[in-house]
Amino acid sequence: MNNLLGTIIFFVVKCIQIMIWEKGMKIFAERLKSLRLEEGLSLRELSDVVKINKDILSRCERGVRQPNGDELVRLATFFKVTTDYLLGLED
Repeated sequence: MNNLLGTIIFFVVKCIQIMIWEKGMKIFAERLKSLRLEEGLSLRELSDVVKINKDILSRCERGVRQPNGDELVRLATFFKVTTDYLLGLED
């Protein structure tokens, strides 16, 4: 019984973690695209300015990929926002 309960708790915790991660990915994707469009930039133009591959930026905007730490800092610096804002940790 304890083993089954432990397995159920583990499964529930993993499901919650996935839901939180997916929500964060969606927020980041929306904010990145919104900021890019506010600046009137294409993906190629943003890529050239922040020195991040256009395909990586495209995947980030589609919510398929999160940026690594260096990419996140470069994006936040360029858009003059915090990394926490980009990640949806603050408004």
